Amino acid sequence: KSYAIIIENKVNLASDQKAQIERYIDRTIANKFNKSQIYVIYLPPTYEKVPEIQSWGKYYETEIHTERYLNLSFRDD
Repeated sequence: KSYAIIIENKVNLASDQKAQIERYIDRTIANKFNKSQIYVIYLPPTYEKVPEIQSWGKYYETEIHTERYLNLSFRDD
């Protein structure tokens, strides 16, 4: 209960759904985690694929995005 990790796997070139990461973060907060405890790992096939700004929603350019987000290619790593 020290932290929460949100993992978004983009296998088979799955696209970002509307406000997808924002909704995951909101649900994590609803489960009693503080924003400072939340980490996001995005797993696309290549590093060129990054989450769309709309997927981050209100959390774009917050500390979650700027300090606790990792884009990790499942193909290359």
